[in-house]
Amino acid sequence: MLLRRVRTVALAVMLVVVGALLNPAPAGAAAGSVGWNYPDDASLYWSWVGAVVDSNRIVKPSGMPAPNPPRRASSQDTCLYVAIRARSGRWLAAEFGGGGVLEGRVRARSENIAGPWEMMWVCRNAPTGMYYLSAQRDFGDQFRIVAAEMGSEMNEYGVLRARTTADMPIETWELFRIQNSVEGWKTLQQWEGPYVASEEGWTGPDQFTLRARTTGSLGFWEQFAFYTIVAS
Repeated sequence: MLLRRVRTVALAVMLVVVGALLNPAPAGAAAGSVGWNYPDDASLYWSWVGAVVDSNRIVKPSGMPAPNPPRRASSQDTCLYVAIRARSGRWLAAEFGGGGVLEGRVRARSENIAGPWEMMWVCRNAPTGMYYLSAQRDFGDQFRIVAAEMGSEMNEYGVLRARTTADMPIETWELFRIQNSVEGWKTLQQWEGPYVASEEGWTGPDQFTLRARTTGSLGFWEQFAFYTIVAS
């Protein structure tokens, strides 16, 4: 059973949780080179987007719909629709349908962007300057925030899972720093300090699981790239 976190009054004040569907989907916020952003006002998010995605772009597969709006921790948060690639070359996917501790587990396992599991919102939390990810089970579903299970033990410690729903607060387990690494790659550092790694050395269905667990030197397993999803 996953341990529940201790909520602090200070964090509750800092992260004001608002409803998931504040506005309709940002129609046309971007066909072409801009992609989908939320809210639909480029002046709100360009200050950080360049630092996160650089000039990386990937075209949305044909026939896939525009995304639902993300759930935001604060009404001032700004979000961009992205796909994330590990240094291994594989894309991150939030895997739904496994049940239990497997439900919503994020793995760097997809050879291409095949559907909704590989498409996420990355949002900058205005009060903290940190970031959180939102993943979807299917197109049209509510997004779930990705949390690092910092209260779990052994191999479940720090596992990233898309499991924070609209009735749950967005707190420190959901927050990450996105920082520059080498050769244009980025690192994700969890609020509590460990860096996120793709478990390339594991085998079976757990291989490529993302965990916030690296506290020493960083390498390829801790490197990721963010791609803006564009319409064409």
